[in-house]
Amino acid sequence: MDTTRFVLSQLPPPPARVLEIGTGGEGTLARALDGADYDVVAIDPAAPQEEGIFRRLKIEELSDDELFHGIIAVRTLHHLTDLGPALDKIRDHLRPRGPLVLEEIGWDRLDEPTAEWFHRQQRALAATKGSEAAASAHELMAEWRDEHVGLHGYEAMREEIDARFRERFFSWEPFVYHYLDDSVATEALERSLIEADAIRAIGWRYVGEPSGK
Repeated sequence: MDTTRFVLSQLPPPPARVLEIGTGGEGTLARALDGADYDVVAIDPAAPQEEGIFRRLKIEELSDDELFHGIIAVRTLHHLTDLGPALDKIRDHLRPRGPLVLEEIGWDRLDEPTAEWFHRQQRALAATKGSEAAASAHELMAEWRDEHVGLHGYEAMREEIDARFRERFFSWEPFVYHYLDDSVATEALERSLIEADAIRAIGWRYVGEPSGK
């Protein structure tokens, strides 16, 4: 199930008012939700510069009196510097039983078998494109850790989330294929390897509701 379908499956029906945090420069998901007749507010310091659903601001800058029937964040939380206060703000902007819908990466879950598979696919892709790949799985893991220094890992995110929200849904998901392309690895191939316990899932999806509301 792609991201848009997953998010739509977890939100209350339109015209519910929903907030997307970290919409990015394209605003693809926000536009899809708007097209599905949701009342959308999409925020990001780099949001598209156009009137309507987009606002160029951070969650900390959102007015306290704005409430939403659902809040979505796709691969955003692990970047937030002050994760706890940001999640407090998210909880306070949700109406009672409103869902927090997340799609995230547990970058710190990349283990040796997964890195070895990733490296083989990376080398295959580089061979087709005449580009370079990491010299070894060990080098790939070192580069991966360097790229993610200072970003929140899975356990750190779950600790902060679980302190403020009750889980409704959780799943581990393929994610490495995002760094490749269909010529060497697909989501379906990665999922089959995860299900066979050959590699580890590093993507995850979560839906929760605010505790105490």
